[in-house]
Amino acid sequence: MGKDKEKSVYQGYEFEDLEFKDPGFDKSILDNKYYPIINKLQLTQLYNGVKSLYDNLANLEKKGLKDTEEYNNLVDLIDAVLKIENEKFRKFDSLNSLELEAFIDQTVYCNNETEESMIDKTNLFKSDKVTRLIARIRDHSVLRVEPFGEFDEKDEKEIDPNKTFQVQATNGMLLNIRFKDMKALGFTYDGEIENEVTEENLDQIRTTNDAIYYKDKLVNLYFLKKIEEEINNAQTKSIKNLLIDYKYNLIYTFFSLESAFARKRDIDSEIYLTRAIINLLSQRYPDDYQTVYSDSLEYELQEKIREIKSKKYEGDFPSSEEKLGDKIDLLFIESLIESSIDIESLKNTKAFVNIASNEAENNVIKNNLKQVGNSLNKTYKELKLKH
Repeated sequence: MGKDKEKSVYQGYEFEDLEFKDPGFDKSILDNKYYPIINKLQLTQLYNGVKSLYDNLANLEKKGLKDTEEYNNLVDLIDAVLKIENEKFRKFDSLNSLELEAFIDQTVYCNNETEESMIDKTNLFKSDKVTRLIARIRDHSVLRVEPFGEFDEKDEKEIDPNKTFQVQATNGMLLNIRFKDMKALGFTYDGEIENEVTEENLDQIRTTNDAIYYKDKLVNLYFLKKIEEEINNAQTKSIKNLLIDYKYNLIYTFFSLESAFARKRDIDSEIYLTRAIINLLSQRYPDDYQTVYSDSLEYELQEKIREIKSKKYEGDFPSSEEKLGDKIDLLFIESLIESSIDIESLKNTKAFVNIASNEAENNVIKNNLKQVGNSLNKTYKELKLKH
């Protein structure tokens, strides 16, 4: 392709060779084709029931009844729910279409939120059916590689509307888009779509999606482990109960945690196994894991450090609620750090923390950043020993 390509962006996704017209909110969420599908599948009704199960599990743990038959029976029910949920997701024709992206965007807008704020793992003092739905669509979209047909060069009028093309998203994900979805959402075809999904790039899609999924899974596992440690070490009953609720909201929201929890898998064993898979795949596909795993992890880590540095407190010192919020933030940052597999990435982040510390406005923020620095140094030394 000899010409320069113009790029268009939709909700963080970047496309080449397509003229973009922003679909925005030119139609109601009720007119989105996925709205009746989700209603028919009764996903949100299912999620209300699952939330009740987790509330009961949290109450049992608060009463010291975690190792009881009643508790284990509830966990067994969650395993059954996962099977039902997986069958429901099989009914989706696509989990990566632009119309589904529009549905997510419209949903969070209707809830006066952003997608990032709704599924922010450091702000899960509450979770609900909508949060879970959005998180599950994201989780299942990287777990599923969608079918497609063969490609012949054709004029626009002759292209099969169900033909699926592959585009690279700005977050590293490979997105599969059907031609009719391009048309429906205002894209026009110029005869030169380069990255059509074929058998030859299925492995690339899987590699990219696996890197996204395993990165999030490892971070989630470390985070859950740290929350459980804080529960065991909590100084007051009220803080302990808040952390127990947080733990079950986390498991309820994210598939990687719920699937391990439902099968009663040990967290340390899951971490060990997931790290082993990541180490193996990163050696086999170093370029992909540099871009999709390490670079995106570094970006997320630095974004969280920025949030720590720019925090404002209501008084001169943080309240007990604000201290708990800081603790959650730091636990998550530590989880990101411990999930790192790249020394250079940690080195870059260490320099970033040093700059942030010098710019910190008060001693509370300086101390929080000092903890981040200590965690970085510890993990950096551990990784260096392995290389």
